[in-house]
Amino acid sequence: MDVFTAGIGPGRVEIYVSGPRAEACSRLLAWFETLARASLCLQFEDDPHQPKVMLFGRLHDGTPAVVVAPLAEDDVVGITRDRIGEWVLHWLRMQAVDVAA
Repeated sequence: MDVFTAGIGPGRVEIYVSGPRAEACSRLLAWFETLARASLCLQFEDDPHQPKVMLFGRLHDGTPAVVVAPLAEDDVVGITRDRIGEWVLHWLRMQAVDVAA
């Protein structure tokens, strides 16, 4: 976890979750339930060799936060473009099923 502050205005928090796909997705979903005004993005068009899921939101005190789960190329086989919102939430839930089992 990285916390940034410059003494001018609010700081921000960056959290990186890792592990096999199912674990990383499960950890990201836990943060999704924690952050206010959360939004999701699955991004790989900027760097196809390092896809990632990003969660943007705010901590309970209003501090901006981003949670990032780096993925392997094999984790996004069949996905042809960046995705956002409900599509990503559904995808995360489907990937995290292995952890719950």
